[in-house]
Amino acid sequence: MDHTGITYLEDGINVMNPFRYDVSLRIRHPNITPEEICKVLGMTARHQWTAGASRKTPKGTPIKGTYDSTYCSFRLDHPTDMRLADFLSQCNKRFRPYQEFFKKIRSTGGSLDYFVGWYSNASSGELFSANLLSELADLKIDLGLDVYVESNPLRNQSKKVRVAKKKSRTRKTKKKRMLTKKI
Repeated sequence: MDHTGITYLEDGINVMNPFRYDVSLRIRHPNITPEEICKVLGMTARHQWTAGASRKTPKGTPIKGTYDSTYCSFRLDHPTDMRLADFLSQCNKRFRPYQEFFKKIRSTGGSLDYFVGWYSNASSGELFSANLLSELADLKIDLGLDVYVESNPLRNQSKKVRVAKKKSRTRKTKKKRMLTKKI
C-alpha cells in the first residue's frame, strides 16, 4: 500500500521520501481463546493459534513444541493515500468501544500492539503526535515498527556494472599472464 510520504507540520509541509506501510493488530494472551477474541472484536484473524496447541509452520507442517500463549493477528487495511499517523488514529477510534476488553487482556497477562511494517528505499519519517500516543496508551496498545529497506534498482544496477568491470579486468589480467608465460 503506497503512502505519499508527506508529513504535515504546523508551519507548512515537510516533504519526506515515500514509503509504504502495513498495519496489523496483534493480541497475545496466556489463556483466552482466539475464538473469544475474534467474537468480541467481530473480526476474523489472519493468523491465530491457541495456548497449549502443537506448533506448526505457516504452511501447517507440525514442528516440535506447543504454543505458550494464544495469538491473533488482524490485518488492518487502509487507503493508499492515508498518512500512517492518521490511519493509526482512525484505528484507535474504531477500537475505543473495546477499551475495557483490552484492559482485561493486559490485566490478565496479555499484550496488544499495532505491528507496522514500514517499507522504504530511502530515509523516510512520520510524526506521531502526543495525542496519538496518548490514545494508544489509553487503549493499552503498544506500537511496534519494523522497518524494511527495499533494494534500490539503480544501486543494484551500479553493482552489476562494477561486477562486470571487475570480470573484464580479471580476463585482461589472465590474458596478460598467458602471454607472459608463452614468451
